[in-house]
Amino acid sequence: MSGSVVPTTAAVEAGRGRAVSGRAVGSATRQQVQWLPRAVSARRRDPAHGDDGTPMTAMTETRAYRTAKRRYLAEFLAAMAAYTLAVFASSFWLRAHPGSGWRVPVALAPVVPIVAALWAWVRLFRCMDELYRRIQVEALALAFGGTALLVIAYGFLEVAGFPRLTVWWVWVVMATLWFVGLVVARLRYR
Repeated sequence: MSGSVVPTTAAVEAGRGRAVSGRAVGSATRQQVQWLPRAVSARRRDPAHGDDGTPMTAMTETRAYRTAKRRYLAEFLAAMAAYTLAVFASSFWLRAHPGSGWRVPVALAPVVPIVAALWAWVRLFRCMDELYRRIQVEALALAFGGTALLVIAYGFLEVAGFPRLTVWWVWVVMATLWFVGLVVARLRYR
């Protein structure tokens, strides 16, 4: 058997289920070589198993994503605590100093923690795999399109005599539709 090459497991793995010509690194029997290519290629084609052969579901989270999610939650909660504090502090200050030249910067102070919360979400989004990104994009598409439709429709209703709503309602509608979109998309890919 000095002239013939018997592919080893590593050689078959490297060739994705096909025998690789060249010098064999180890030894294998012909029976092992015959069933191994089918087993390796079958495992590679099976989308229900990960690279290590463990079963996966459509919503399996990786360790890196779970770590990123914990970091996001900590950053988001810190940003929301800062936002709450900034809202109360700026409201109190604006009532105490109604004619001050600092009105605009103080009124915009709660926006800074919101930017921090948005940045935390963007960082989480960048750590998501393709499925989670797709779910988020579908939810955001529903929120954006649905909010645009409702705002335009209500604009015409205001012309017909309906009461004017503040801009705050746009965020409430968009957040609600985003949540609905997340639920629908997650159910779709479950």
